[in-house]
Amino acid sequence: MNKATKILVGIGLIGLTQMGFSQSINVSQKMPATAAPGSEFTVEVNIEKGSTSGFAKLQEELPDGFTATAIDSKSATFSFDKQRVKLIWMSLPADAKFTISYKVKVDNFAAGPKSISGSFSYIEGNDTKKITVLPTAIEISSSASGAVTTPAETKATAETPKVEEKTPAKEPEKVVEKVAEKEPEKAPVKEVEKVTAPVVENTPAKEMEKPVPPPIEKPAPVAKPAPKPVEAPVAPKAANGIVFRVQVGAGQNAGSEGYLKQKYSIAEEIYSEQIDGVYKYTVGNYSKFSDAKDYRDKVRSSGAEGAFIVSYNNGARIPLQEALKLAGQ
Repeated sequence: MNKATKILVGIGLIGLTQMGFSQSINVSQKMPATAAPGSEFTVEVNIEKGSTSGFAKLQEELPDGFTATAIDSKSATFSFDKQRVKLIWMSLPADAKFTISYKVKVDNFAAGPKSISGSFSYIEGNDTKKITVLPTAIEISSSASGAVTTPAETKATAETPKVEEKTPAKEPEKVVEKVAEKEPEKAPVKEVEKVTAPVVENTPAKEMEKPVPPPIEKPAPVAKPAPKPVEAPVAPKAANGIVFRVQVGAGQNAGSEGYLKQKYSIAEEIYSEQIDGVYKYTVGNYSKFSDAKDYRDKVRSSGAEGAFIVSYNNGARIPLQEALKLAGQ
């Protein structure tokens, strides 16, 4: 073998080595779409790591009111502190695909839409790589008690853009005050009593009458206030293709559009739709994820700290990660 041939073979080996380091690692997350306050549910994370080995870390961010305990950590060191679930491997499992799981306990006072997101870090060559796990949404509602729900699944790859979501704030309940009506009791009218004065010598007896109290007039009944008309819900506009909107509230009661507009100073039209017995309120029809993100940040600065982005395909709500993939964003 001459010198030129040796050089070409060496370059080929280097190329093969570099190709061996380039891995396509997929991480998907699965959990229920709804849960009741005080209940427990399981989070499963599926990791397709191929031939990648060595040190790795999975970290998940849990909302306030959630606590986590390990179920199956696949030899990783499991910890939960400051709403963070961490699994650390000094050496990844030999299997090309494996699943870890942990149990989440929901606080008795938790309510409204929540989400769990995270990241998976590993070593490739001499570099540290990080994959963002997109948020998976879950609705905490008392109506979910005993119900069988369809698990929501979120996938992430090394090319997936990072999406930050905050835990939605608890949706305020509307209170309708009722005016108690009570008819005043009619005061009794005493009958006239005759009192005979004592007989005095040389004085004829006289009869004296007590004065009759004036009749008490019955007050006019209190008029019952007319019920406040409930604002008719505005259904989302069915737009063609992929559309991003910002969800600003959710609850058991319909007709909260006016309340949300006033509370968060929203000038745009608020759409209402009922999903699994819960009314969801959204704003906007954005074809670009970045435009929806800008509006989400705007309403969060106005007090709607729990606002987050949802996505639709031809009018049907779909997972955000799927919409980003279909839109090529």
